[in-house]
Amino acid sequence: MKRLLILFCSFFLSGCLATNPYKEFFHTVSYPYSPSHLVLLKKGEEPVVIKTDDIDENTLVAQSKSYVGLGYSSFNGPLGNRADLIQQAKDIGATHILLQEKHLSTQTHASAIAVPTIETTNHSGSVDGYRYSGTSTTTGTNYIPYSYTVTRYLQDAAYFVKSTKKSRIGVLVRDLTSRETREYERNTGAVVGVVLEDSPAFNANVLRGDLIIEIDGIPVKNGSHAKALFKAVPNNARKVTLKVLRRGKTLTFVL
Repeated sequence: MKRLLILFCSFFLSGCLATNPYKEFFHTVSYPYSPSHLVLLKKGEEPVVIKTDDIDENTLVAQSKSYVGLGYSSFNGPLGNRADLIQQAKDIGATHILLQEKHLSTQTHASAIAVPTIETTNHSGSVDGYRYSGTSTTTGTNYIPYSYTVTRYLQDAAYFVKSTKKSRIGVLVRDLTSRETREYERNTGAVVGVVLEDSPAFNANVLRGDLIIEIDGIPVKNGSHAKALFKAVPNNARKVTLKVLRRGKTLTFVL
């Protein structure tokens, strides 16, 4: 009976993890780079797995080092299999993985397995001098109680590759949040989210969190407008001028 219980529990648990959750819950991220600029994982290579407690912050660090996100997986449940994590990276060509696993809950559940029983009874005796014998069969069900524990984690995996494309400016920008709108007391501008290492912006000491308000004298409306203005700058341009706000001060950078 114990063997039956072990087989049942093994089947139950393996059934829950039959699919690859890193593949099932994978989301592709669009990126403004040609595939020729990406250094994908080569056949026979293994991706680097980096565990983190702050995947958002570490994503920004990766981007500052010219790593580009190919996509991410996000799900909750029992801890995923490391082999599945690696396989998903190999399938998409990712060289680096940021992995975050946050404990959500641990719950113990009780149930029972119904096991059919068959009981055979022998009968014998005599009636009016005649002896007789026979059997009768009774069927029933036994219930074997068992308990199991399920620990759930929120699991996020971000997949990256290196980009060889050189940026003329070297910043990634975004829109102002509602909090930043109040902080800067303005609705327009683009926030510097990432400064690429060894780029013109990096060497000029533009910092993450700076608010770009002008690019070459043109007032910046939002993140999309800033990206369009950067895209319009020729690669051979001798200089690009940024006017930014930082801690209440207006600074000008010539890149």
